[in-house]
Amino acid sequence: SSGAMGWTLHVHPLQYGGFRLEHKCLIAAACNGVDISVSFEGGSLQRLPALVTEQGVLHSSSSIARYIAGVRRDTGLLGDSFEQEGEIDSWVCFARESLEIPLCICCYPTRGLWQGSTDAQKYRDSALSEVSAACSAVESRLACSPFLCGEKFTLADIAVLVPLQQSAKEIASLLGKFPRLQAWTKACGSLPAVSRVVRPAPAASKPSPCTKLDKPPPKKIKGCAPPSGCEVLPGPQTFKSNRSALDQLCTRRFFFRPGSEIYGGVAGFFTYGPPGCAIKSNFLQLWRRHFVVEEQLLEIEDTNIMTSQVLTASGHVERFNDFMVKDTKDESKFFRADKLIEEVMQKKIDEATNDAAKTEYQKVMNQADGYSREELMEVIAKYDIRSPETGNPLGEPYEFNLMFPVPIGPSGNQQGYLRPETAQGIFLNYKYCLEQNGNRLPFGVAQIGRVYRNEIAPRAGLTRMREFSQCEIEWFVKPTDKSCAKFADVKHLTLLFHPQAQQLDGEDPIWLTLEKAVAEGIVDNETLGYFIGRVYLLMRKIGVKEQHLRFRQHLPKEMAHYASDCWDCEIECCLGWLECVGIADRSCFDLNAHAQATKEDLQYRETLDPPIVRECVKLSKQGLQDLMKVFGKKGKQVRAWYDSMQKEDPTSFGFFVERVKKAGSVMVAVDCDTNLEFTPSMLQGTETENKKITTLRYTPGVIEPSLGVDRVLFCLWEHCYYARPAEGDEKATRGVLAIPPALAPYKVIILPVDQRISRDARFHDAYRVLRTGLTRRRVAYTLDDAASATIGKRYARNDELGIPYAVTMDQTTFEDGTATLRERDSMKQVRVNLQDLPELVSQLCLGLTDWDECSKRFPANSSSRSGPLRPCSDFPDLSDQVGTVAAPSTFREIEKSIADAAEVG
Repeated sequence: SSGAMGWTLHVHPLQYGGFRLEHKCLIAAACNGVDISVSFEGGSLQRLPALVTEQGVLHSSSSIARYIAGVRRDTGLLGDSFEQEGEIDSWVCFARESLEIPLCICCYPTRGLWQGSTDAQKYRDSALSEVSAACSAVESRLACSPFLCGEKFTLADIAVLVPLQQSAKEIASLLGKFPRLQAWTKACGSLPAVSRVVRPAPAASKPSPCTKLDKPPPKKIKGCAPPSGCEVLPGPQTFKSNRSALDQLCTRRFFFRPGSEIYGGVAGFFTYGPPGCAIKSNFLQLWRRHFVVEEQLLEIEDTNIMTSQVLTASGHVERFNDFMVKDTKDESKFFRADKLIEEVMQKKIDEATNDAAKTEYQKVMNQADGYSREELMEVIAKYDIRSPETGNPLGEPYEFNLMFPVPIGPSGNQQGYLRPETAQGIFLNYKYCLEQNGNRLPFGVAQIGRVYRNEIAPRAGLTRMREFSQCEIEWFVKPTDKSCAKFADVKHLTLLFHPQAQQLDGEDPIWLTLEKAVAEGIVDNETLGYFIGRVYLLMRKIGVKEQHLRFRQHLPKEMAHYASDCWDCEIECCLGWLECVGIADRSCFDLNAHAQATKEDLQYRETLDPPIVRECVKLSKQGLQDLMKVFGKKGKQVRAWYDSMQKEDPTSFGFFVERVKKAGSVMVAVDCDTNLEFTPSMLQGTETENKKITTLRYTPGVIEPSLGVDRVLFCLWEHCYYARPAEGDEKATRGVLAIPPALAPYKVIILPVDQRISRDARFHDAYRVLRTGLTRRRVAYTLDDAASATIGKRYARNDELGIPYAVTMDQTTFEDGTATLRERDSMKQVRVNLQDLPELVSQLCLGLTDWDECSKRFPANSSSRSGPLRPCSDFPDLSDQVGTVAAPSTFREIEKSIADAAEVG
């Protein structure tokens, strides 16, 4: 390391039980073949090979801890990264998630354990993919960073896992695929020389390898008082007790059933029946009104099958994996490791008798989703977790890719996949949507569609499916300005948050206003906070109970390496807290990945008005000629390197000159195959000029709210279901699905009170009157004329479907043209004119009036002559088009009057 922008080399042998740690495992043969045993000055590391040779085999964490302590004591190289034996985490996790240490080269043992293994080639390929993934992340961050816009870039962003058997040439060739990474290394010093590596000065303190350096450790803040009615957070006992009855209801009334059930069905696939399909369709329309219409989003529909090139660039082919464990005696039984641990920990929490044990189990459950392979193995062994079905021991966790491969074309030579998310279709069409939006930022693109994931162990109904529906938004913003003008509309909301600090300590969630959460840095920025607020309002609108709704922050190990912050909207149900919506700040990772793979320019060009003037350092004409002469035949390569730097960012060369002066010499990779050393004497011919910058170029950052439709419906039905006590001589309770009218499969059910009414020809005339008015107002309705059952039983079976209103016709209907309107939840009834009913039901379903007001205007068991339907201010005044009361023989006239009124409306 040399200077503030230099490189730091970390070497950590990973622990795989006991394996021979050979001398080559200590060689940092990464990008430049530096040998740690001879290249560092001072000679204090010369004894390491002897130390390892004497020890031979490292069996335990304590021996590795002693080895690490020796390196730190002698060199100061590792800082305070390892304080306890339990903190020796896998540097693989570090390479994936923490990109703030200037350069972390993780020396993975490719000999010893792997020597002679049949999986050696597979491992070799996997290790190279890790290098590529890390570099791709760096490429994305560099594209977003202010450094490319002229600001000083203070930290290097690269973490690379390097297998020792890869040659320097292979690694250099791989890095050559990342132009911004190359440009950055040219600007701030590139790779250190093979023969010259300067030992870094001891740092005051360094954070843990799993802590991001550009953010302080998670801090705790005190929550506020909960909203009225939310003081107590009851557990899911009520949901659990109702689940069996709700499952029977959903199956009997065909809300949903297993797909291909008559053939036995396949786990993870479900078919929605008429009521379930209607509720789902209504929810999607409500989501569109809530987001697409109000936020002025652009909606697209992309293909369900994507080529392998797309999903390789996005990282899904290599990294879209879950850890799986098998029953060692029955290999037909598979389990997803993290979910199995969560279930076991939840049982232990329920059975625990002391707070210390509950806290321990809660911590493990909170972090299960972010555990590495080794950590999963440790947890399974520590708590003796076994196959839940047989009690047999479990095998070691291994990764399983969740995508469905699909051959394309008759030959099948072109590989495709069923899309695992709808987001990638948005990124592929970002350029065209930006044009449709008039090249303005910020803006959003939405997509609703089916996605496919080959779940390891799908179960629990709609919560873990292999084919399901997603609603996703990609909101594109300037990466250095994530303020939001509309944040003021939601900042007053008080929500239940579960930040990182509380999770890591096994503590309960806290109530916070959105304004305080953003101000205290718990939520990263206003735009992210705004969409958290909007998701909360949507959940409350559809009927999710506030005390069972929370927002959980991803833990450091759980969060994607490219994300700056990520929150899950979780709903409590019979399974505990279930993730239903993810709201993430994805930075500009995806756009950069596709831009790099396709060589397509996806950067946004912001015109500066007025332009800004900056002082730029450049080489004079004579200075550039002198520099080219110094390097002789390589002068043309130096000229190309200099020109590319000036084109990318005219201010970057000034920072490079400062670095060279400070360090004395800097090695630069002017291209993939050439490293050149620059000294201050070579850069004497410089001059400064004030350059007017009229345009900034950057890749937009992305805020992504991603909603799983089926999980939301699963939780919604639990929150809306209750059992109504039996009445009279009834023996069984009656289930009611109290879903909001906006989501109900039908808004109103039309009923004859008995068989005499249903057989009367005048009933069909009256029914046609209602049908005409409801249809013209787009109010979904259905008819239940199976009058053999009592009216009470027919009310009950339609309450099961969640139908909020019922219109009942009786003999009085034929006498004065009125009918009974019943409300589902209160079971109260009022008498209303037939001609007024369609408009009244429409206003009730739209939320333009409520049942209390209806009860005042239309008293029960009385004629509606006391007052016509009051017109809503949002609609035209129809009072002059609607008659008062019709005679029994004028149903045709009523029908025509309703039709005319609807046309006017």
